[in-house]
Amino acid sequence: MKDLNQENNSAIFSKLQKSLSIELTRQDMVKLGEQLKIHREAHLNKGILVNSIDSIKGLEGGKCLFILTTDLTEYLFQIKKEQNKTLNYLYVALTRSKKELVFLVTHEVENKYGRDVIDKKFEELNIRTLYLELEVV
Repeated sequence: MKDLNQENNSAIFSKLQKSLSIELTRQDMVKLGEQLKIHREAHLNKGILVNSIDSIKGLEGGKCLFILTTDLTEYLFQIKKEQNKTLNYLYVALTRSKKELVFLVTHEVENKYGRDVIDKKFEELNIRTLYLELEVV
């Protein structure tokens, strides 16, 4: 098979169906098409690829950046524990990195919980902290 970046989606779907003796549904093709697009864009961009948690399911990266928002913080810090979509999102976000996961704590999270609480919770979770002051322009 040609490189995935050079092959069009229809040809890839056709080869998959033939080699695996399966019939892809339209929904399967849409999902595969989205993943192929992400794969192609990752090879074009040498910088940081930013995606939503929904779009990274099933993907992995050597080094990943996780932007910690207030809704996810409640589950990371185990303030909320009920099983729901947000907890599932947190699991997906935390398990994408093969080697290194970097947390970016938003000002919103820092303002809500305070640095002392964040430091304590990260220490309990064995997460090393390093503070860099970033100015949003």
